[in-house]
Formats: sequence, C-alpha cells, structure tokens
Amino acid sequence: MELCHYGCGQKAKFIFKNGKLCCSKNHKQCPNKKESKHDYKNDKSHKKVNCKYCNKEFFYSNLKQHESSCYLKPENIRTCLNCRKILNGRDQKKYCSKKCFASHTHTTKKKKQSKETKRKISTSVKNISPTRSDALKKPVMIEIKCPICGNIKKIKTTAPGSFSKTKSCSKKCLSKLLSKKSIESGCGGYREGSGRSKSGYYKGVYCGSSYELIFLVYHLNIGSNIKRCKLKIPYTYNGQNHHYYPDFEIDNIIYEIKGFYNKIVDIKTNAVINAGYKIEVLYLKDLQPMLDCIKNKFKIKNIIKLYEQKTLLSSS
Repeated sequence: MELCHYGCGQKAKFIFKNGKLCCSKNHKQCPNKKESKHDYKNDKSHKKVNCKYCNKEFFYSNLKQHESSCYLKPENIRTCLNCRKILNGRDQKKYCSKKCFASHTHTTKKKKQSKETKRKISTSVKNISPTRSDALKKPVMIEIKCPICGNIKKIKTTAPGSFSKTKSCSKKCLSKLLSKKSIESGCGGYREGSGRSKSGYYKGVYCGSSYELIFLVYHLNIGSNIKRCKLKIPYTYNGQNHHYYPDFEIDNIIYEIKGFYNKIVDIKTNAVINAGYKIEVLYLKDLQPMLDCIKNKFKIKNIIKLYEQKTLLSSS
C-alpha cells in the first residue's frame, strides 16, 4: 500500500502530473496541509489599526510608515499662506485652493503705479499695436490693380496699409507674378550636377553624364573643336514656356547626348531647327564605337575613372 506523499499517513488514491501521490484530488485538501495553513485571522500584521493622528484605517505592517509622514502629525503640519488652513497631503504645497492662491498673489504682487507711468504704458501699447486701434475704425473701400491681368478689384478693409504689398487679384495671378519675379532675379536655368548620372570634369570641361564623357573624350583625342554649348533656346510644352540648353557644339553644329528617347526630344530638336541651327541627337548605339576606341587607348574598363577626382559629382 502506497501512502500519501504530503505526510498525512493515509492511503494514496490519486497520482498528480509531477508523479506525487495524494489522498485527495487536490493537495490542499490533504488533512496535513490544512493543519499547516497559516492562521491569518490571528496574525497581527494582517489586522487593521487606526492612525493616532488622522484616525484612518491601515494594516499594522503599514501603520508605522504612514504615521511618520502623516500630515496631521505635529512635526509635519503645514498651513495655507492665505487662510492658515491645514494643508492636506502632498497635493497642497502652499495653498489650500486656487482661490487662496489668486487672492494671496494679487495682494502681495500688486504694485501701486502713478498716473504718469499709467499714461506712458497706454501710449506705448497704442504705438506698438496699431491694429487694435484700427479695429475700432470704420471699413474703407480700396481698389487694387492686378499687374498680370489688369483687372481692378475692390476690397473692404479697416487697415488699407496692410494691402500695400498685395498687388494681384487672385491666387492664380499671384503665382504667375511670383514666377515672373523669380525669372527676373535669375532663378532657374541649367545647373551643373543637377542630373541623376555620374557627372564631373574632364580637362576643364563639364560632363553631365558618362555618355557625355564618352563623346567629349573621343572628340578631344581626334582634335575636334568641341566646346560646351552656351545657347538658350525657348520652346513650349503642354502650353507652358521652357528653355532648352544643348550639350555640345562642334563647328556650329549642336550635338545632344541622350540615354533614351521621349517626346520632348522631338520638340527640342524642332525648336533648334526653327531657331536656324543644325542638331544631331546621339544615343548609346551611336556612342558604342567611340567607347571601344577609348577603352583600347586608355586601357580602362570603367570610363568614369577619367573624371578629375576632385571634381567628381554624383547625384542620387
């Protein structure tokens, strides 16, 4: 006969997952376990006792900690600076309420000012913020002439001075006016290093891509009179005006180097022809013989190594 493993001496009737034997379905129902249970009813630490200062109930184990920091303890008593009422706990540090705080700070921080100082303050405020005085004025109708479309727009306002810089009649005209001013100030146009390809300089001449580098190196080696084209040719696309900046020029013939074809290529070439110039557009298949010739002469695999190292630019 196998006995219970929990020390009651009775016959074991059940086997648990951990391999132990027991006389009951649950080990807590064993008579030996019931006798060994802690007597919480008679335990002093689990009894509730009242605080001798504030008379609140606490467990005996927490009573000592509370009494040392109790707000009614003579050593810890703090009073309101305004009404001298005892402050309750940590939330009330100096005042018992917002009303006491407002009344106390108003009486202590209020300073008497003479009539002369009050007059100076009022005049300075009026000079600094004229919009406040303008708000009391009657509205006035003013006329604005748009420099883009020429329309005259009437505006009702109490501050006509604020509309001195606003010259356009609508947002559409304003955008056109800003673009016109930006063009007049020199914004836009061709910028070196603005493309996505590897760019740099070869013998002082700028190349915007590796395809342009192939064309430049080849023609410099055969003695051609190649140079960067400085022409600025206007063209229209989708009803908007643009400017085309060609790549190279050899003996009054424009050469444009392209990586792929798109519709704008035809528009740009037609604009060049209409302006009275000759143009040739070259792609990779046209540059391949030039590339083979350069690799054989310089004995390099990557043509980008021909760029001057200090001026190599890469755009992402």
